[in-house]
Amino acid sequence: MIFWGEAVVTSTFLEKITPCSSIEYKTPFELWNGSTFDLSQLRTFGCCCYVNIPKTLRNGKFEPTSRKGIFLGYDSNKHNWRVMLENWKIIKSHDVVFNKQIYPGPHAKESVHEDSIRYSDNYSVTNIIDHEQVSQIESSHDNDDPSCINNTNNNPPASIPSTKPGWDYKLTSNQAPKHVSAAINESKILSLKRRAHTEIHSIDSNSKNPSAWKEVISLPDKLLWIEALKNELNNLTSRSVIIEPTLPKGSKPVGNSVQFKKKFDSNGKLIKNKIRICAQGFSQKHGVDYNDTFSPTCKFSSLQCLLAIAAHRNLEIHHLDALAAFLNPTLKEEIYMKIPNFLVAHFSGKVWQLTKPLYGLKQSSRYWYLELANFLKLIEHFPSKADPFLFISNDVGWECYMHIHVDDMTVASNKIQNFKSLIMKKFEMEDLGPANFVLGIKLTQDKVARKSFLLQTSYIHNLLSEYSMSYCKPVATPMVANSKISVASDNDHQQFLSLNRNYQQAIGKIRYLQVATRPDLAFVTYKMSQVLEKPGYSHWIAIKHLLRYLAGTKHLALCIGGNNFSLCPHSDADYANCIDT
Repeated sequence: MIFWGEAVVTSTFLEKITPCSSIEYKTPFELWNGSTFDLSQLRTFGCCCYVNIPKTLRNGKFEPTSRKGIFLGYDSNKHNWRVMLENWKIIKSHDVVFNKQIYPGPHAKESVHEDSIRYSDNYSVTNIIDHEQVSQIESSHDNDDPSCINNTNNNPPASIPSTKPGWDYKLTSNQAPKHVSAAINESKILSLKRRAHTEIHSIDSNSKNPSAWKEVISLPDKLLWIEALKNELNNLTSRSVIIEPTLPKGSKPVGNSVQFKKKFDSNGKLIKNKIRICAQGFSQKHGVDYNDTFSPTCKFSSLQCLLAIAAHRNLEIHHLDALAAFLNPTLKEEIYMKIPNFLVAHFSGKVWQLTKPLYGLKQSSRYWYLELANFLKLIEHFPSKADPFLFISNDVGWECYMHIHVDDMTVASNKIQNFKSLIMKKFEMEDLGPANFVLGIKLTQDKVARKSFLLQTSYIHNLLSEYSMSYCKPVATPMVANSKISVASDNDHQQFLSLNRNYQQAIGKIRYLQVATRPDLAFVTYKMSQVLEKPGYSHWIAIKHLLRYLAGTKHLALCIGGNNFSLCPHSDADYANCIDT
C-alpha cells in the first residue's frame, strides 16, 4: 500500500496523455507542452527494471553494470522514467531496461513506512533503452543535466536480464492481498501524492538537529540530549549566570530560544550532542538593556596566513575550545529573561535575571572579545592591524599566533605549552590537541615539505546531498566553456521562480567554500553573484554544473606553506569582457 501516492501520480499522468473529445481529441499534455507524448515510452506500473550505472562510476570492468528497481511512473517535465531502487530511493533516468514478466513489489520481510522512501531530483538523460538495445547499455552519457546511480555495498546491483519482454501482469483473485489497510483514505492518498512531488534531501536523518524539546523526547537518542541539557544548566548555575528574582514592576523580560546541535568530527563521526539556552536579542531595546554592540569578526584569509606561516616555520598548530566563552565576563546591564517553557516546572519563578552576557544578547560577543583581548594584552599578545581577531606575540623569542572564531582558537607557536598553561589559568578551556579540524575544515600537515592542506570533503558531500546531486555525473570545469553570465530575461526569470529554489542561498554556500579552501571557484562565484537580484533558469543550470564540478573535485585540498615562502601578487587579466556594461 506504500505505492498509493505513486499510483495516483502515474494515473493522473496517463489521463493527461489520453485524447479528449472536448478538445478535438487532443491531449492535455499536447496543449500544455506544444508536443505529443511519445507513447513508445509507456511501461507497466510496478514491473521490474534495471538502471544503468555509467562507466565513470564503475570501479572496473567486472563490476555490475546496473541496479535493480521497480518502475513507478513518468516525469512530466522531462522524458524520464521514475524508478525506486532496492534501497528505497526514487530516481529518474532514461537509461532503463524493463522486464514485464516480473513484478517484485516491496519486500515482504520489510515493514517500510512511506516516510522512509527517499526522493531524488537526479536525472540520467541518455538514449531510451529497452530489451532490444541491451547490448548498447554501456553507451556513453552525453547530456546536459545528468545524474547517475552509484553502487553501494548494502544493495548489490543485479545483472541485466536476458529474458525477452513478457506479457503485462494481471492480478487474479488468488493473488490479491489478504489484508488491506482500512486507514487508506482520500486525504492519505492526496498526502502521498504531494509527497511524490516533493523533493526530500537524502541527508541521513541522524545528522539533523531537532528544533524543539517535544521533538527531542521522542528521539531514540533522547538520553544524550537529556545529558546535554544537564550540562547546559550546570554551566548556567555553577557560573551564577542566572538567578531567580522577582520581576520588578515595569520591567519586560526578553524571550528565549533553545538550540540543539550535534557536533561531528572531520570524518562525520558524532562527537557530542549540545544544547544551548539563548536569549532573543531582537526583543532588547537600545538604551535600556544594551548600548554598544560592535565586535570584530575573524577572516578566513587570516587563518590561511597563520597556517601558511606555521607550516613554513614548522610551528606546532593546536586547537582550543573556550567552554561557555560568553559566560566569562560580567554583564553591566540589568536584563531579565523568560525561562524556557519545558523548564518552568523546575524553577520557582518564570523569569531569570542574567548576570553574564548569555548567548543571543546583542552585546554578548563584544563582552567576550574585550574580556579575551584584555587578558591577551597582559601576556604580551596584541591584535594584528589587519585582523583584530588575529593575536601575535610581542616576545621576540616566542613565536605565537592565535586566530579566534568566537570560542574556537587555533594557536601556532614554538612554545605551545607555555601559551596553553597561561590561558587555561584564566579561562576554562578544552584542549583538543594538534589541530586536525578547524572551523569545519580538515587540516593535515606535511612536516617534511613544511606544507598544510585544507580540505572540505564533508561540506561538499552535504552540499551535494542538500541539492539532491549526490550521484550526479562529474564535469571537468566549473563553467561551460565560452559561457557568458548576463541578466536574465523576464521569461527566464519566471521559469526559475517556478523551480522554487533559493539562488542567493546556493551562491552563499558555494561562496563560503570558495573563501575557505577553493580559490578555483573565485571567478565563477564572482560572475554568478552579479545576477543575485534577478536570477534565471539558465543561471540555475550553471549552479548545477558547478555542483557537478564539485562532485568530481571534492577531494582536492588547498596547499599552503612550503619552503619557498614569498608574496606573489596577482591581477585580473580580463578586460572589457562584461556584455552588460
